[in-house]
Amino acid sequence: MLLSRIVHLSLSLVLFLSACNSSAQYMYLDTNGDGIHSAADQLLPSATTEVDIYLKTNTNRSSPATCVTEQPFSLNSYSFILRADCDSAQVIFGRFVNDVAHFSTNFGGQVAGNEIWIGRGGGTFQAPGTYKLGTLRVTTMDRCACLHFAPSSVANASAFTGFGSQCEGANQDNTLYLGTDWFDVDGLEPNSKPTADPGGPYSAPLASPITFDGAASFDPNGDALSFEWSFGDGSAANGAMPVHTYAIEGFYSACLTVTDQGCPVMSNTACVPVQIGGCPDIP
Repeated sequence: MLLSRIVHLSLSLVLFLSACNSSAQYMYLDTNGDGIHSAADQLLPSATTEVDIYLKTNTNRSSPATCVTEQPFSLNSYSFILRADCDSAQVIFGRFVNDVAHFSTNFGGQVAGNEIWIGRGGGTFQAPGTYKLGTLRVTTMDRCACLHFAPSSVANASAFTGFGSQCEGANQDNTLYLGTDWFDVDGLEPNSKPTADPGGPYSAPLASPITFDGAASFDPNGDALSFEWSFGDGSAANGAMPVHTYAIEGFYSACLTVTDQGCPVMSNTACVPVQIGGCPDIP
């Protein structure tokens, strides 16, 4: 009984160590050339985008990786699957240019519908760190598109997203797999809604002009915004900081709608109370 329990505990420990061999790597896409991922990184609608693929072998967004066998998170090959899988958007995958020195061996290069698999490798281990793996040319056809990393392929059972390393990984084959050894990825998402901020609340004497201020509104994708105001008295205006004068005392609700230039175009609205004349103060 004791021997059986020892064997069970030993197997449990081995499985635990294998499963926890590494869990802090990060692969992401960049389209604006700044080397990081943000909401500003998107595929251009009905155009061609140069997409840079990055890999951090020894950290995720915020935490360093630990290999339980204390081997380095080096790099001697990489493989990734990208899939355009939202809103039925059609894309064309173009040329891929490898940017990792000495990775001259091509072991993956398959396009199947809206999915692409690319793999490169070399005989020399690169030091742990952040690598720009390469640049992929992606053309969207007639609508907005997204691009996501996938751990496995729907068209090729041998394709995967991961990288070769001196750290053994959960499968003990010196390959660290997305979805098994690590989970942190950032692809390219469709447009995000902007945030409307009408400022205020506002108050003024009757017939006195009020300058409304929507300048704190912002778009997470970095798109320019248009501003449309509705002042609650039947009047409207455009621009970030319009001036409006009310002709009748009372309480009003002024609403600001901001619209971005993303794909698809998105809007957001927020309202603010306005007190005109000798009414009690706005609570």
